[in-house]
Amino acid sequence: MAATSSPGLFSAPAPIKSLFKSFPLAVHPAEELPARAPAADDAIPRLYVFAREADAQRGLPSYNPSCLKWQLHTLYVNEANDTLLAELYLPSSALLRPAQRHALRAAATTEILKVTRRTNGGIDKEEVYQVAQEAFGALDALLGEDEWFLGAETPGVLDAEVFAYTHLLVGGRLAWADAELSESLREFSGLVRHAERLYQRCWGDPVQHGQEMQPLSLQNIVVRYAQSTSQLRSH
Repeated sequence: MAATSSPGLFSAPAPIKSLFKSFPLAVHPAEELPARAPAADDAIPRLYVFAREADAQRGLPSYNPSCLKWQLHTLYVNEANDTLLAELYLPSSALLRPAQRHALRAAATTEILKVTRRTNGGIDKEEVYQVAQEAFGALDALLGEDEWFLGAETPGVLDAEVFAYTHLLVGGRLAWADAELSESLREFSGLVRHAERLYQRCWGDPVQHGQEMQPLSLQNIVVRYAQSTSQLRSH
């Protein structure tokens, strides 16, 4: 009687094979484009990022909403920064702006109340900024005297995550009318130097008055970040 063949050492189990054969499990509809995005005139895939046109051409970091979600009160609720909110995220149409502004502020208010677990009395601004101060302090203590988080020799994922928030506050590219959160961050010089250090590593010397930024392509940015994270030590 012939011996039955057995699965090889690296063969996937039958249930796993069946699962992968059923892909794609679902095809999700495309997300809506930003309000300012031009109408697509062809079927070529496009990548949209939140950035000023001049900044995008020079490969500078974007101000994606996900990088600003923890600045909810400062950007979306604090009316002093309404001009910046309008510049970054509101549509150019005067008819559409009020509804979009209301939706953003309502969503931000709901999220803040959820995080702070307040059921009445509205947002406590002092509590929000106190929590931010404590978070900055914890990150600054974690960084200590090291150049990169977790004592790594090169920047890693945590460095990129922190930079996404700190650079938008102290990088000098966004005109915060109410700079209380930025000033709070500046009390922690280690985090400020960390933001400057990572910016310089990926994009060259920080932009100064009258000084042009060295242009970088998206490919170069991805390659530099990949090189930076490839050597991250695990802790």
